Parts: sequence; C-alpha cells; structure tokens
Amino acid sequence: MKIAIVVAAFPPRSLAGTELATYNTAKHLAKLGHEVHVVTALDQGLASETIEEGFYLHRGWALRRSNLFTLTFLIPAFLKIRQINPDVVHAQSASMGLIALLVKKLLRKPYVIYSRAELYDSWLFRAPVAKQVLRNADRVIALTEDMKRSMAEFYTGDVCVIPNGVELERFSVLSKKEARDRLKIADKDKIVLFVGRLRPQKNVACLIEAMKTVTERDPKVKLLIVGEGPEGDGLRKMTSRLGLDEHVDFVATVPPEGIPAYMAAADVFVLPSLFEGFPNVILEAMAAGLPIVATRVSGLWETVVDGMNGFLVDSGSPQQVAEKAIFVLENHGISEEMAKSNRTKAAEFSWHAVASKLEQVYTTCMLPKDAA
Repeated sequence: MKIAIVVAAFPPRSLAGTELATYNTAKHLAKLGHEVHVVTALDQGLASETIEEGFYLHRGWALRRSNLFTLTFLIPAFLKIRQINPDVVHAQSASMGLIALLVKKLLRKPYVIYSRAELYDSWLFRAPVAKQVLRNADRVIALTEDMKRSMAEFYTGDVCVIPNGVELERFSVLSKKEARDRLKIADKDKIVLFVGRLRPQKNVACLIEAMKTVTERDPKVKLLIVGEGPEGDGLRKMTSRLGLDEHVDFVATVPPEGIPAYMAAADVFVLPSLFEGFPNVILEAMAAGLPIVATRVSGLWETVVDGMNGFLVDSGSPQQVAEKAIFVLENHGISEEMAKSNRTKAAEFSWHAVASKLEQVYTTCMLPKDAA
C-alpha cells in the first residue's frame, strides 16, 4: 500500500508530540512493508527530499510561522501528493485535513483524519474547518476516548480510537546509576523531571512554583526541565525570582535518543498540563518505570490511574503538585510499586501495534462502502 502522511512539522527541528508520533508511525508502517511518504513543511538547511528509516520524506515550501501556514502549504502539498499518487492520504490534524480534502475532491483519493490535541485549542476557523474535513473523511481516528467524545461538537459519525505508542526497548537500556553518571547527577540528589515544549499549554510555571514547597521540605530535590519554547525566558526569570536557581536546571532541547537517559536518572515525572491529546512523553515515562504526577485533564486521566501508577492533581494547583511529588519521593516502597505498574502498563502500547491498527483502518477506507 502507498500511504501519504501530511503533517505541519517534522523532526529534527520540531520535536513535539505530533511530530515524534508521525516519525514513529511512518517508520513502523514502512517496517510492515508499505511505501510511506511524509509530506511536511520546509526547514531551511535541510534537504527537501530524503529517505528516513525506510520511508520517504518530502519537505515543501510554506510560511511556517504565518497564521496563513495551512493555506500557503495547501497547493505545494497537494502537488506533491498528486506526484506521489498514494492509495490513501493520512492527515495528522484537522488543519492538515484541508489538504487531504482537496486531494479527495480533485484526485478521488480516500483520506483518514487522525485528530489530535489541536481540537482542544483555539485557532482560526477551527469549527468550520473541523466540520468539513471530518464530515468528508473516509475514516476518523481519535487519540483517546475523551477526545472522541469531544469531537461530537464537529462530527457525529463513527470514530476509531488509536492511542500513541512507545518504543519500549529504548527505555530499558540504562540503569539509574549509568544514567546519572552520564548526566553528572549526584547519587544523593532526588530528581523531578519535566520533558516537553515550554508553552502555555504545559503550564510549567505551576511546577516551578510547586518546587518552592518541595525544596523547603527537602533541599536535595532538583527539577530538570528538558525542552525549549516561547515561555523559556519567562520561566527562567520566575525561577530566579523564587530563589530556585540552585534547584531548577533548564536543559536545552534533547534529541529523542537522549531522552531515555533523563528518564532513567529521574525519581518522578511531572506533567502539569492544562490540556493534552495523548502525550508520547507519558508513555515514555511509563516505559522507564517512573512514577507520574499529572493533571486531571483529558489525555492524561485515561493513562494515569490515580494511586496505581501515579497521581492525578487539579490543573493549576502548585500545592497539590508539591504534595504528591513529596509523597512519591519520601515513600520508596510506593514509588517502586508505581514503577512496576508503569512498566507493565507501558507494555500494552507499542508503535508496531499502532501501525498495525492504522493498516487495518486504511484498508477499510479503501474498500467499497458496502464491503466495509
């Protein structure tokens, strides 16, 4: 099967959840024997046509930072897909679905929409775009059951739920000692870890504020913030204002292959997001056997079972984040039980399984409607 996947951005310059999920999806679909083409925006300095881990990568011209990004990307992406002549088009968001819709109308190719966290966010023409691309899609996929319910605002048809996956083997290589030696982290330090883009959705300010309480209780606790983003400067200033410079370390963006070392070195993973789709980083923390403290928001409560493999806290509550982080750090036995539970739960997810489910979806959307 020849598959074209359309996504706004792609590694190595863009390392957010959708981009990493697209990379892994394409790689594992290629391993299943499909001819996979990823169509994305141009990154200056990177080749426009490459082969990556068995799939083809096409980077086309577009104004990435413009509000008109989708419109400027529409025609170049359409022309590239026409050249590829795929059996099916897979759009990684509702906005990218505009391209898939154009392909269907003009080239008669079926398309799949894999709706992600952007439907929780506000963006220009969100409602009319979502309604059109979902209504005309041959199949619609959501990351979570909660997202499926939320999509009822735009779409009343059948929605398949397929979560993200994780490469389990990457997170079982290093011991905590090996990881800490590599990262020069002292054995005596207790490490709270955040990994992600520093943007409003992630609400990292809540975690930094919580660290004030945590470090007053135990000065040996340190927070590692792995990632960059538009809030970086403000969060660094906040850290200094709270007198936490010795306890908070901002780590520049780490490539995917470097993340397992940080996971292995940490004692607890915290994700204080205001909303989520289905973050890959939670699955990675689970695969690494990290207890998790996360907010009780969509995309997280279906993965983190309160009191079992982590704790759920109210969104925007530094006090609750601090309380649960302290509890995990001070109760080694419970922490070990949560670590074991997370490793077991993570084994239910794999990118091979995700690719196999997508393969089935593509097949059904290409069948005649009465056969499907």
